[in-house]
Amino acid sequence: MPLVLVAEDYGTIGMMLAEELVEAGFGVSFSSCDAAMDSLDKEPPRAAILDIELIDRACVELARELKSRRIPFIVLTGHAPTSSHDEAFSGVPRLTKPFGHEELIGAVLALP
Repeated sequence: MPLVLVAEDYGTIGMMLAEELVEAGFGVSFSSCDAAMDSLDKEPPRAAILDIELIDRACVELARELKSRRIPFIVLTGHAPTSSHDEAFSGVPRLTKPFGHEELIGAVLALP
């Protein structure tokens, strides 16, 4: 079962994402930015879904690390990125909240 790391600041949305991904056959790791960074060496994901801003901080460092490891990811957000986030999230597929189940699973399956 391919592992998908989910970094989302709203618990309800994170749990919904996890349920939908598990139903589609993916394993899920749900984390804060710090926990997500720590998990990359322990159990590298096949892909990731990141909200730009989490409770502990913005996911800029995590996005850069995923890019350096060539782990594809999707940005899931309700906001446009600020200029300080543009580089880390450039060229990355986006899902805008609200989104549908088919949209989510299609975006994950489309990742390289």
